[in-house]
Amino acid sequence: MAQRKPRKSSTPVVYDFAVAEELDLHGMAVDEAMVAAEQLFKRHKPGAIVRLVHGHSNAAPDSIRKSLHRMLATAWKRKVKRYRLDFQNPGATLVELSG
Repeated sequence: MAQRKPRKSSTPVVYDFAVAEELDLHGMAVDEAMVAAEQLFKRHKPGAIVRLVHGHSNAAPDSIRKSLHRMLATAWKRKVKRYRLDFQNPGATLVELSG
């Protein structure tokens, strides 16, 4: 007898962490967005979670999302504990700051 696949729950996922601040990067040039993000990081203590809203953007290497993730992985890696796209809004990135 074939095994059944488990049913997917239709209940939405709810996260219990608090976002300290949200920054909307829409309408900014890439370099302006990177400066604004760095200023946001300086305003918060280690352990704070911030949301950077960049939009879904295209796959262009010069998009805000691609540039933001590149900076998070390289230049800002000591300031950032971890980051990921927001599950509820893939047009935003959640960043947990480190010391």
